[in-house]
Amino acid sequence: MSLEILQTSFTSTEPNLKKQDKNPKTNPQNTESDNGTSESLLDHLRAQDSKSGSRNTPVPHKNEVNRPPTKNSNCQTLLEPGLIGCFTLNRSLQIVEANSAGARMLSRKHISKNTCLLNYLSCENKDAIKDHFNSVFTNSKATLCVNISYQEISTQVMFYSLTFRDPVSDDVLCQTTVIPVGNQHAHNSENLGYPPPQHSSGHYDTLTGLPNRLYFNEQLGDALRRAGTSGEKVALLLLDLDRFKNINNSLGHLVGDALLKEVAIRINNSVRDCDIVSRLGGDEFTVIIEQIDSISEVSEIAKNICQALTNPFTADGQEIYTDASIGVSVYPTDSVNIEQLIRFADAAMYKAKSSAQSRIQFFTAELNTEFCTRFKLENDLRIGFRNSQFELYYQPQYDITRKAITGYEALVRWNHPELGIIGPDSFIGIAEETGMIHPLGEWILTEAFTKLSQLIDSGHTDLRMSVNISALQLNYSNLPKKISNILKKTGAPAYALELELTESALLENTEVCIENLHALRDIGINLSIDDFGTGYSSLSRLRELPISRIKIDKSFVVNLPDNESDNCVIDAIISVAHQLDLEVVMEGVETDLQAACLTKMNCDLIQGYYIGKPQKFESVLQQLSVENNRRLFAAVP
Repeated sequence: MSLEILQTSFTSTEPNLKKQDKNPKTNPQNTESDNGTSESLLDHLRAQDSKSGSRNTPVPHKNEVNRPPTKNSNCQTLLEPGLIGCFTLNRSLQIVEANSAGARMLSRKHISKNTCLLNYLSCENKDAIKDHFNSVFTNSKATLCVNISYQEISTQVMFYSLTFRDPVSDDVLCQTTVIPVGNQHAHNSENLGYPPPQHSSGHYDTLTGLPNRLYFNEQLGDALRRAGTSGEKVALLLLDLDRFKNINNSLGHLVGDALLKEVAIRINNSVRDCDIVSRLGGDEFTVIIEQIDSISEVSEIAKNICQALTNPFTADGQEIYTDASIGVSVYPTDSVNIEQLIRFADAAMYKAKSSAQSRIQFFTAELNTEFCTRFKLENDLRIGFRNSQFELYYQPQYDITRKAITGYEALVRWNHPELGIIGPDSFIGIAEETGMIHPLGEWILTEAFTKLSQLIDSGHTDLRMSVNISALQLNYSNLPKKISNILKKTGAPAYALELELTESALLENTEVCIENLHALRDIGINLSIDDFGTGYSSLSRLRELPISRIKIDKSFVVNLPDNESDNCVIDAIISVAHQLDLEVVMEGVETDLQAACLTKMNCDLIQGYYIGKPQKFESVLQQLSVENNRRLFAAVP
């Protein structure tokens, strides 16, 4: 018998709970399982029992989870004849009970009770199987994916094991389910009585062991049919990890895969035994919730999931943090159609992702309108880029000491054929989610660098051009090389360029991000932090980064000079920044009183409607004329 055991490099920092809780899956537990196969597999077994003619036993709810195999329990149902092998073992791995399928798997017509399971296995299997059950009795549950051969049968099976306490003897026993997940090859399988498996490995995700998209669709359809008969509700949770792409790109796919396995385990441990967890692909998971007493119960399950994922994950000694955004749709309240329920949950999930207040969002009618608008905008974005509907506008930056315009910030606008001119806040998020940010970002850089070259050729050699760059672009390993190629193509000098990064982009603090920052600085490009004060970065941390300038967010200047608190904050930021040899730009300046106040605070540059609105390139040369500069000399205190 040959074995292939899958292992994960991830370890959970959550506590290992030895005692069985009333609802044990709300208490995440460590396991040596690499693929996070969940108790939802038991639901699959019960569904197969029902399809194969076994008595119709209801799926356990809440406190019925992990109950011992009494005559009236669901565990007893699993021990009836079926396609799946089931065993009850004690700590010595002696077989307490087994169903007929389990006997056939061990090439036995009958299995003697109190015989060690290992006695039925060949010598080469014993250590691996023993390690699996040691993990079960230590951590309460574990899974093992193994290739086995017995007689003339060869197949891949999944061992799914969990412990429970016998109410009579008070002994801790192990319930083990053996599920064929691979192709069987046998010359005489019919003679041995092996029926073909109803669900092959094509129904399960190879990374986590959870049901995949195909099987999820089947399960959701079955759940809705049951609810249609019983009149109950079914909730669909669609879950997406935040910042997973950055983790995957910066730490590598092996770490990303290990993270997904651990996430699958935590999700399973956060829901009820009767809830069905699936992985659709990438970092998207779903939970099908039946037997709902109230919507608050669904909300509680979603909160359990979010809480479980809040705790850090550990890979190679490094702590990794990620959150989840969850969208919820409910049958039949929101829809009776499977595709619509999925689409509505997806819309709610995107709303949760964009919300700063909640990571859980239930679908509403208003969200459907938003979703349709967003879907159309996403399609229009691709068409608009293909049809050259984007254009750059340029807003001046004024140097208070030199009393002159010394730079411009390039700002992208979308000339939408129906909606008119659209600002970046309305489409950059969609561009990032769809991957359009990379071609769009490259076009913005090329266009801005080209216009800078034209200004320099016109005699304005001391100007600096600022361009915003997203977190996704910053975590792209080939970014420095791509920008170097654009510099060569456009002829723009690196010293006259500035890339503006948001605080949220720097919060990722990935290896790729830091390497790119230093590589860009080595090229000669200036780097600045945009919207400073709205995130969580500290001025002292800026010493570690190759930053030369910060831009204070415009929210701080609105109440100048009347708000003493804002005055003190801005004054303190400018003072500390200067001690770190950083220049300070104040954006959002709209009045002469604000400009005068910032001048007294020794702010270096100001930007806002007071100096000039974003304008097309044709207006930039006119603004740089001597007459306009004289006007600004008089205007700024």
